[in-house]
Amino acid sequence: MHTAFLIPLITALLAVTATAVVAGYATVIAAYWFELRSTERHGGRPNPSRR
Repeated sequence: MHTAFLIPLITALLAVTATAVVAGYATVIAAYWFELRSTERHGGRPNPSRR
């Protein structure tokens, strides 16, 4: 009886955790990508306005 309720709960928890991990990695990669693009735009120097 409890197992029938527990399996969807664990599955949902795993899905939410996996989504959060993927979103975290995507955020880090996007931040690195935008930093790289802004560095390229400023002739190999970081953007001076971000001090």
